[in-house]
Amino acid sequence: MGASWTSETSARFLYRDWENEAVAYDTLSGDTHLLEPLAAELLLHLDRGEQTLQSLAQHLSGCFSFPAEDDILAITESTLKRLESIGIAVAVSH
Repeated sequence: MGASWTSETSARFLYRDWENEAVAYDTLSGDTHLLEPLAAELLLHLDRGEQTLQSLAQHLSGCFSFPAEDDILAITESTLKRLESIGIAVAVSH
């Protein structure tokens, strides 16, 4: 079984969202990160608890319209990797 994902928003980041944009403020570094709607939705869903890549992709496919040729798993994984690079999302190995 692959890694699951969780968020660090409650412990380290302050999160604020508006109609079509969101920001996450890193209380340790002082950095503010602008989040696209897809990333913001992932964080909101991760705040509910640890999730697999597949369950996150399925959730996003119900929230957004993707062209049929898009690889939703790859898009989800890429977005999670970007969030991981700034410390907001964390991969949890089992």
